[in-house]
Amino acid sequence: MAGYENQSESLENANNMVIYADKFTYYYIDIEFLDQGVESLTLSIEYLNTFELNEYDQFSSLENLNYGDKLEKLYIERSGQYAFNIEYSENPSNNLAFVLLVENPDNTLTTYFLYNDVSLILNLYSGSLTYIGYFNGTGNGTVFLNVERVGTPQFELITDPNENVTCGTEVTLNGGAYMGNTITQGYTRVIYLDSSAPSSSRLDYFWYSSNTNVAIISEYGTITATGSGTVTITAVYKYDLTVIGKKEFIIIPDTNTEEVKLQYGMDVRVGGTTEGTEVTNHLGEPILVSIEPYVSIHVGYTRLLCLGNDSPSPSIQHFDWAITPQSGETGLVNVSTFGTITGVTSGEITIKGTYRYNTRFVVEIKIYVL
Repeated sequence: MAGYENQSESLENANNMVIYADKFTYYYIDIEFLDQGVESLTLSIEYLNTFELNEYDQFSSLENLNYGDKLEKLYIERSGQYAFNIEYSENPSNNLAFVLLVENPDNTLTTYFLYNDVSLILNLYSGSLTYIGYFNGTGNGTVFLNVERVGTPQFELITDPNENVTCGTEVTLNGGAYMGNTITQGYTRVIYLDSSAPSSSRLDYFWYSSNTNVAIISEYGTITATGSGTVTITAVYKYDLTVIGKKEFIIIPDTNTEEVKLQYGMDVRVGGTTEGTEVTNHLGEPILVSIEPYVSIHVGYTRLLCLGNDSPSPSIQHFDWAITPQSGETGLVNVSTFGTITGVTSGEITIKGTYRYNTRFVVEIKIYVL
């Protein structure tokens, strides 16, 4: 920004600029003008309005064409191919320009011009920041803006194909059908890709849910039903954003009200870090997953909580953890959202984890701090 110069022509309510400015920094703006007959010169500084795409990555608006300049900011949440279309009434002046400015990795902007009733299609990645609007508006007529993610599915998404592959808990615990598209709230399904997909590796795709209040999906293609309703899962091939697959799922409520106390163990996770310092310092052994195993931990050391195959979700982060002291004691242990338990003070205490997407599933761990 330092040393920036811009030559502008006089036009009431126009000559807006978009700049990148650091917070908590002073900027000096020097404006020189040649027309000595100017009655007033107004400088206003404001943030650009931001509009968001809906759950289907689409946005539409119809508004009057202002006099002067107007820009709005759009944040791209999900990678894909996007179409931008502007339609305006009235005959515009020769100076009217509808533009799309896309931020590059080096913080520069690439300018694209938008024309009446002609779609501009771009590949945009998650996190892309764009500015859309017009310069030298005439103040006459209306402007219609439409932004949407486009693309026709080119391959199929298959869930839980058979007993020979990893399946979600909708099948393994809840009796759901193989290759089904129905999930009970709180349970999971695992997505696979058919032979027409460019890669069979789920890590080669961006995974998106049309409504995370109904279902979320991991980077490994595992769907977790978080609510109830209908949701569309989209897989976008990372190396060609025009190649996508889609599948619609129906999430139904769990009508069973019986509380289920889940099995658990310590320091026996599969993959990643497997042991806390209680084990690595030879103060204790890993505890296999079972029903209410005896758990001890020394002050200042850690254990890693593990869930069994009876849990509707293998993710520790999907549980909310609370500490229940015995005999009024508090602060005996700390537990992180990732299930790392740290001994703080000697005593006996119970940790309770409640599965946030289906609260009838709980984990209750009695711990003896030595």
